[in-house]
Amino acid sequence: MIKRVDPFEEVLYEQVAAEIGAGKIKKGLWLKATVESGGNENKAKVLYTQFRLAQVLEEVARASEIEKQRQSVAEDIEWAPLFSKLRERHFAVEKKEFGAWVLFEPSGECRRFLSYTELAAYAKSILNGTA
Repeated sequence: MIKRVDPFEEVLYEQVAAEIGAGKIKKGLWLKATVESGGNENKAKVLYTQFRLAQVLEEVARASEIEKQRQSVAEDIEWAPLFSKLRERHFAVEKKEFGAWVLFEPSGECRRFLSYTELAAYAKSILNGTA
């Protein structure tokens, strides 16, 4: 049975192949591959590729985490005025996993929203007195 090739994985292999083709070998990583292969150049190439793929994948994950943090800060800046107005009226807001939100009303009632857009619409209706 042939294993399905993930398009993202293929892109990573292409990146590593381009680096190797351009002679942009990470010397320390190459040395590690050579040592672990017992000096066998073909095995060293395979090990180097595996090591480099792992590094690239980690770089992608790190970049993704940084983007999530940047997005979170941008959201906080955007939402701060609305949340401040809600706090003035004794409401509390919590962001939950997967983009869900919870609004705690002064009465003790708890409302859940699947997105910030839903929460904002409801909060604006409260602040405008139309809820």
